[in-house]
Amino acid sequence: MINFFGDKFSKNVEVEESERLIIDAINTARSKRQVATITGASRTGKTTAVMNYHMNNTGTILVKADPYMLTKDFIGKMLSQIGEKSKTGRTIDLLTKLINKIKGKDLVIIIDQADWMSYFCVQQINQIVKGSGIGVVLVGHSINGNGGKAWLELKDQIQITKEVM
Repeated sequence: MINFFGDKFSKNVEVEESERLIIDAINTARSKRQVATITGASRTGKTTAVMNYHMNNTGTILVKADPYMLTKDFIGKMLSQIGEKSKTGRTIDLLTKLINKIKGKDLVIIIDQADWMSYFCVQQINQIVKGSGIGVVLVGHSINGNGGKAWLELKDQIQITKEVM
């Protein structure tokens, strides 16, 4: 059989399959209130899929991590997405406020570029996972990151692992 669409067609099929895998992992993490990881090489559609999910699903908090992001900014980005304007105060107070606002809700937090999170941001994710009872999805190349011991603690809580090719 001749493929009249060339390589572009086969790449689009792969992206659709990757996006379906990613969406399924996010939905499972959300409904079962679990921690999921989605890993894969660059340009496999991870960021596009999570952005599409975020735009098309209410109750989704999406943060793009970066290695220089301060913990207060990290928490502030999540607070602003649930309608909280105040980002001033001590980090622990902001974290407590976030956990209290999202606890038990039908929400999912997606951290894109999670492998870039600092040690302190990883610690905050650990606290959010333990205190809120909502799903968390970590997306990146590999989930080892810069968080050292905090990553080891978080890895113990990961129940869903998907790799995108």
